[in-house]
Amino acid sequence: MKNMKLNLVDLHIHTTYSDGCFSPSDVVRMAKDNFLKAIAITDHDCIDGVASAVKAGVKYSIEIIPGIELSADYHKELHILGYFIDVDSPTITLVLKKITRENMKRIKLLLREFRKININLAIDEIAKNFGGVNKNAIAKYLVDTCIVASEEEAMDEFFSGDKSTNIEMMKLTPKACIETIKSAHGTPVLAHPGRIGLHKAELMTLVAQLKEFGLRGIECWHPDHDFETISECIRMSQHFDLCITGGSDFHGTERKKYMLNQVNGISYKNVTNLREHII
Repeated sequence: MKNMKLNLVDLHIHTTYSDGCFSPSDVVRMAKDNFLKAIAITDHDCIDGVASAVKAGVKYSIEIIPGIELSADYHKELHILGYFIDVDSPTITLVLKKITRENMKRIKLLLREFRKININLAIDEIAKNFGGVNKNAIAKYLVDTCIVASEEEAMDEFFSGDKSTNIEMMKLTPKACIETIKSAHGTPVLAHPGRIGLHKAELMTLVAQLKEFGLRGIECWHPDHDFETISECIRMSQHFDLCITGGSDFHGTERKKYMLNQVNGISYKNVTNLREHII
């Protein structure tokens, strides 16, 4: 059993550099405890946690795949994962800096809207304790300061519909997401397509378009995918000749559904296949 486990990987993991609860080094240590052979660090719109993860990977003898998860500007929830990213690529560095600068402007607007309803957000504290400043981090802060009872309540109360505090952060177009990943010699993969909310024909059309842009894979195995969705994603990957990937989407131990090593359909051979599709 242990030998079988040593061939397993997890290709979708977040750290405190985006909205995860654990530092890159802690994540790598936990991956070691779960007998994983390789993991991908895929923080949202950020590659800053990769270096410390790689360093910890040497310590714990685990292969670290430099990755990212980019949010796309689309009428549904759409994310593009990138694997084997060159974190020293000047192009992706400039793009991510642009996203950060623009989002800081929007965060200032967000602070202003919260002050109008007599809620003062401690941005430095949020960034320090929750790994960044985004809606998920603010929601956690609002729970921590007893302004709301749960993250779900925070999302519903402040970040839904036409609420004045529901200010969207900057997102690239799907094409720009893929081109950014390609510019860093990475492999672009469509994240958790089962969460996009499209019918089969619509999803097929989307994947066909994304492949034209340079998409190289589909995340078939994900905790939010049931057996039918996994099977459909695998068929779609085969139809479009795309890599099959998967991961836990791990953020922390409080999300029991998204724990490390919970996705059993992915092994190291999927990493090998991804590597062969590096652009």
